[in-house]
Amino acid sequence: VPVRVEGLPPATDVSAGRNFTCAVDATNAVWCWGDDTFGELGDGTAGGSTIAPIQVPGVQATAVSAGGGQVCAVTLAKTAVCWGQGTSGQLGDGAKAGSAVPKAVKTLTNVTAVAAGGSHSCALNSLGGMFCWGNDFYGQLGNGSSGTGTNHTAPVVVTGLDAGVQQIAAGTEDTCAILNGGDLKCWGENQDGELGNGSMTLASTPTQVTSLTSGADSVSLGQSH
Repeated sequence: VPVRVEGLPPATDVSAGRNFTCAVDATNAVWCWGDDTFGELGDGTAGGSTIAPIQVPGVQATAVSAGGGQVCAVTLAKTAVCWGQGTSGQLGDGAKAGSAVPKAVKTLTNVTAVAAGGSHSCALNSLGGMFCWGNDFYGQLGNGSSGTGTNHTAPVVVTGLDAGVQQIAAGTEDTCAILNGGDLKCWGENQDGELGNGSMTLASTPTQVTSLTSGADSVSLGQSH
C-alpha cells in the first residue's frame, strides 16, 4: 500500500527511474533517493544507496525525469541538466561518461520539458521543438540513424519535429511525442509492437500511432509498451 516518503518537503513533480526516484519540491529544490550505482542521486557520490531523500546540490528546477540510470531536470533558467549514467552519451554534455553531479546539456535553451529513457534522453523547447541524445541503437533518437556506433553525446533534432510538439515521453528503447492537436507519433524499438503502428519493425524517425491522429493529451512509455 502507499507509504509516505519521509523527509521530503511538499512536492510539485516526481519521477521514478529504474531503481531510484527523484522529486522537485515547492521551492524548486531537487531530491533523489534509492540506488546510487551511477551517481543517480546527484550529490557527488556513487556506488551506494539511500532510503531517504537527499537534496541534489546546486540545482533549482521546475521538472525532473528519471530514466534507466540517469536523471534530467529543467532548470529555472530554462536549460537542461543531467546526471548519473552517461556511457551512451545520455547526459548530453558532449561526453560518454557518467557524472555524480549535474552536467549542463549542450546547446539547449528555452527548455520546457525533459524525458529520460533507458539510455537516451530528450527535451522540448518553448517553440515545440524536440531534441534527443544518447543511445540510438534502435533509432530512439528519431533523427534517422540507428545501429552500432550511432550514439550522440549532444542533442540532435528529431526529424520533422522542430516545432509543434506539446508533450514528450521516453521509454527503455523508444520515444513518443504528442503534437499540437493531439496527434501521437512514436519511434525506436518495436519488436513487441510498442510503437503502435501495426508493425514490429523499428523506426528511426517518428511514425504514426494507428487511430491516434488527434485527441491525445498524455502519453507514458514503459519497458516494451
